[in-house]
Amino acid sequence: MSSSIPDESYVLLVRFCIKEEHIEQFQKAFKVVWDKVVREKECSRFEFLQDAMDPSRFACVEHWDCSLEHLKEVQLNRDYYVPYVEETEPMWKEPREVQIVKRKLMYP
Repeated sequence: MSSSIPDESYVLLVRFCIKEEHIEQFQKAFKVVWDKVVREKECSRFEFLQDAMDPSRFACVEHWDCSLEHLKEVQLNRDYYVPYVEETEPMWKEPREVQIVKRKLMYP
């Protein structure tokens, strides 16, 4: 079984490594921005993941049904990211990793 993918469909992958003493605080701050992102009509799925072997490592997987230009120029510049980054960046052990990939195949 397979499902069709919109012509313009991307996944934003973000990886974080958080200082152990800030894990709970980071999760709470992330939930605030997550609640805003999932309301965007182009966001078709948003997963927040914690590494099972290293609880200081997190990832988010965002599925976007929009053009790459919209994702980069509009979505990634939403005002609600500013206070989130200001609050959480001091909690990071290392810089976050961000990758945008184009969806090719999808299984429901």
